[in-house]
Amino acid sequence: MTGEVALEAVDLRRWYGGVRAVDGCSFQVPRGQITGLIGPNGAGKSTAVSLLAGSIRPDGGQISLLGRDITRLPNWQRARLGLIRTFQVSRELPHMTVLDNLMMAVTPQPGESLWSALLRRPQWRRAEREMLVRAWSLLEEFGLAPMVDEYAENLSGGQKRLLEMARAVMPDPKVLLLDEPVAGVNPRLINEIAGHIERLRDEGMTILMVEHELSVVERLCDSVIVMAQGRVLDVGPMHHLRQNQAVVEAYLAG
Repeated sequence: MTGEVALEAVDLRRWYGGVRAVDGCSFQVPRGQITGLIGPNGAGKSTAVSLLAGSIRPDGGQISLLGRDITRLPNWQRARLGLIRTFQVSRELPHMTVLDNLMMAVTPQPGESLWSALLRRPQWRRAEREMLVRAWSLLEEFGLAPMVDEYAENLSGGQKRLLEMARAVMPDPKVLLLDEPVAGVNPRLINEIAGHIERLRDEGMTILMVEHELSVVERLCDSVIVMAQGRVLDVGPMHHLRQNQAVVEAYLAG
């Protein structure tokens, strides 16, 4: 369902000494849509995403996930609540196979506790089979099935990008934070990755996407947040933002 707020930041702040990397940002990410986050280098986009994901703590403000205050929760607890992120540089597990990379993306693991291993073996074995079925399905969707037994370190840069996205989707997140998903990839793969992001949105996933490639932003995003100097300049579809002179001067003109 769209129209509901999946993720919200209110007066979010993060300072590094005298530098206000994020300076009173407030914005909403509607459920079931792709929301873009753009701005010039140094605008505070990556810091904002790290604050949302829980990688760093805010100096002020509030973050809510589906109406729940998660401001003080660590990143692993946010992940278990359904807030998952990717990174500008792929962070695969290089010495594990492609399949194992996906299987390890789900936490907590079935059977990881002694109690489950000893007394709930049928349940965790069933859960593991379900995970395996989901992993194979995602590998096929992302075109990685032929590399299932390949070590992740041997994949090409583009394949690592696809693996990063598949790993993020494996836990079935409620909100997916994509940090420059097409950075450094060739034009053919840009189109392929964009197609995957569209498919995820069409399947009901909520996505906040940081991206510099404006053609991808224009193609994918229902709404776009523009940041500059740690603050939100404007929010809206790209055709609206192009009419805002402050946005044009800060980012679009370049």
